Amino acid sequence: MAVITEVKAHAGTDYWRKPPATDRSNAPIAQTVRLPSQQFRSARVTVSADWTRLYDQGGILIHSPVTVDQGKGCWVKAGIEFAGGHPNVAVVSAREWADWSLNPLPTSGNSITIELSREDEGKGAALWVYLVENGRRADLPI
Repeated sequence: MAVITEVKAHAGTDYWRKPPATDRSNAPIAQTVRLPSQQFRSARVTVSADWTRLYDQGGILIHSPVTVDQGKGCWVKAGIEFAGGHPNVAVVSAREWADWSLNPLPTSGNSITIELSREDEGKGAALWVYLVENGRRADLPI
């Protein structure tokens, strides 16, 4: 387990996709682990900060560099993102398109723990995103 105490980002950095032509991947990366997707089981991160500016964010990102059918990488990022005047639990997934989900933080404060988990389902696998509270996954994935 790696513990990283602080990551600083410059203004205008992000990991973002807005089709058809915008891909931005200039966010600071604190740690990188490379492994075949079949070997991935789960990853957990706790993020906290003084979230004050629109789109301030921090969390975890899983990226698959290239998809066979599209030629673009697919990825999921999850954590906290400041939008609508307050910090939110945020999840973004992208393949050829991106999808963004925001939910208010379940508790007051500026910190959450997120877990990404591979779960084998029949003929394939799924990536689930969980909010972790008191050391345990919340009842429902986010």
